[in-house]
Amino acid sequence: MTAHLSDGTVEDVTPLAVYSANDEGVADVDREGVVTMKNRGLTAIMVRYSGQVAAARVGAPYQDGKTAAISFPVQNFIDERVLVELKRLRIPPSPLCDDVSFLRRVHLDVVGRLPTPDEIKTLLARRASASKREQVIDQLLASPEFVDFWTLKFGDLLAINSKKLGDDGARAYHTWFRQQIADNVPLDRVVRELLTAQGDPAHYGPANFHKFTTDPRDMGEFVSRALLGTRVACARCHNHPFDRWTIDDYYHFAAYFARTGFENQRLIQRTFGEVLHPKTGKEMRPQPLGGRKELMERSGDRRVALADWLAAPENPLFARAIANRVWKELMGRGLVEPVDDLRPTNPPSNPELLDALAAAFVQQGYDLRKLIRAIASSRTYQFASQVNEINRHDDRFFSHAYLKPLTAQVLADAIVQATGAPDEFAGYAPGTRAVTLIDPQVPSYTLDVFGRLPTDHEL
Repeated sequence: MTAHLSDGTVEDVTPLAVYSANDEGVADVDREGVVTMKNRGLTAIMVRYSGQVAAARVGAPYQDGKTAAISFPVQNFIDERVLVELKRLRIPPSPLCDDVSFLRRVHLDVVGRLPTPDEIKTLLARRASASKREQVIDQLLASPEFVDFWTLKFGDLLAINSKKLGDDGARAYHTWFRQQIADNVPLDRVVRELLTAQGDPAHYGPANFHKFTTDPRDMGEFVSRALLGTRVACARCHNHPFDRWTIDDYYHFAAYFARTGFENQRLIQRTFGEVLHPKTGKEMRPQPLGGRKELMERSGDRRVALADWLAAPENPLFARAIANRVWKELMGRGLVEPVDDLRPTNPPSNPELLDALAAAFVQQGYDLRKLIRAIASSRTYQFASQVNEINRHDDRFFSHAYLKPLTAQVLADAIVQATGAPDEFAGYAPGTRAVTLIDPQVPSYTLDVFGRLPTDHEL
């Protein structure tokens, strides 16, 4: 490995760098950087030297021979990039799933319920075609059930619950966010309103975003994980060992929230307040992650400049993070896992696909429905779950549909739908679906038994 130093010197630092494999079941690497493949598959080799980190992807095809037989009808840009990777790794895909499997899958994934008998009969009565399935997807995306279900999903990400917010705050937050989904407000605008909110959280939903914590350091960590898919917590005390973030980066980012606080139960922006570097005691000026220039807003609200940077089309972090999270919701696994750990040393299983998803998300105006439609309309999403001799070993390249468990709310609603015996939730009308509950804290033996996620779970 070659290092280019600031004085212009070029040195071979191969024996001085530190190497590690992300998946030691696929490959191993010694202290000299020599990689040994142990099994077929693909992984990343992380390299660290003098505070710098990088990764190289290495792999071995799943089978020997030609790739001519590896093919499937391409529906959109997603399939194009998946097919390239499957050919490169020589993984034959599974066939298209049947109509009933598709209908069940897309209903559970897009609106959180099973299809009705009438919906199944209607679909089966029509000739099989891609356009027929796209019409089903469009109908689901336009339904009120879509709004309920994706409000629930993002509610987990944004910590909408009464434990932290109180009953009034949780209700105001949930009502506001549900309206954003119903109106199909672009997600960059939603995020901008969340970041720059001011007012009474009991009446103005977005203000509750800042009740997550009053510590600007914790708020910086929350925003980076939830909205940027990036973990910066390790840089709180020292430079991040696996990413590019330094302790300076951490406190520069936290400085955006140093003047945010509550006064008389209202979220306000003060004219004072700074974050201090823990080692030097220096006041840290606000800078975006990876940026080297201070971004300040003339209005005095630092968060406005942060919102401008975060959702800007040229900033890849936000679009990639959302695209990766939505992909996991529909496909059962993120292109990057965990979904809140996007970093150069944890590369996507298909980098070109994640780049394409993020670019399409930006080009289509941060439209959640269009992103979901693109994924659900792809042949990749509609692969059968049955595997062949080769792709049964694949757990990250999407050559077949991965089996994924239902969430507690969806499972509870599915049982009610199948049995006709409604569940009951304290404070809610009879017949209320579990996926529409405003507060994930509502007492429910059913949801507890089915393993509902803790309130700090993220989409």
